[in-house]
Amino acid sequence: MHVLPRWGTVELRTVAASDVSAWVAQLAGKRSASTTRKALGVLRGVLDLAVADRRLAVNPAARVKQPRLPLVEQRFLTADELTSLAQKTTSERDRLLVLLLGWTGLRFGEVIALRRSDVDVLRHRIRVERSAVEVGADTVVGAPKTHQARTVTLPRFLADDLAAYMTTSDGLLFADERGGYLRNTNWRRRAFAPAVARADLAPLRVHDLRHTAASLSIHAGASVKSVQSQLGHASATMTLDRYSHLWPDELEALSAALDVVASRAAADSLRTAEAVGEVVALADHR
Repeated sequence: MHVLPRWGTVELRTVAASDVSAWVAQLAGKRSASTTRKALGVLRGVLDLAVADRRLAVNPAARVKQPRLPLVEQRFLTADELTSLAQKTTSERDRLLVLLLGWTGLRFGEVIALRRSDVDVLRHRIRVERSAVEVGADTVVGAPKTHQARTVTLPRFLADDLAAYMTTSDGLLFADERGGYLRNTNWRRRAFAPAVARADLAPLRVHDLRHTAASLSIHAGASVKSVQSQLGHASATMTLDRYSHLWPDELEALSAALDVVASRAAADSLRTAEAVGEVVALADHR
């Protein structure tokens, strides 16, 4: 809707980062930050394919800044609430999809692009190499949001459930009824929202499952770098910007540790002063 009118007739080799930045700025002035970011994501995905096909050397949209999303209150489910939500779905596919979103923090587009070969159930790992984005009636598959493939970890129970769910074929892990890509809008309306209502957890967004995964990891003792890697954030700073308030115990421990350092420094300074005083007193006596 927004990409084709601007870029549909433009030759790939003439696409410049400055032109993409100007387009993003213009679009952001007319549309919401979320819509603008999605449009830029679609363009990035198309250009990623051009790079993969060696039609372009680099993706000119890769480093174009996105408009910041307005702050939205984060919702975190407990492990029990996540389990209840998954159990309120009506198919094994949807149950595992909810659990995977809520325990790993994968983006919806990353999950629906997973193939069975991306899952290593023995090592409890998933390789994330692509993401699927809705573009009108079509689905465009490109690189993950940060353009970096990554490996995420799975709880053992979820790896076992996925092993029982998967077949030997290398199709999509969570395909729709026709074997194609699930669409976020359809899945949210037909599967997610009814399960949320039955679990009495409204209001809840699909993206809140990503926040839930961050919360569960942090409370399990994960470090900032581990959460950054699991969620696929571009930097640890981004992780801290969003979830620093979930590390209160760690911050309290840091405060206590700093108090200990300060106390030791004060004690050392006092001992040094006393020693100097004794030396001076001895010299005066002599």
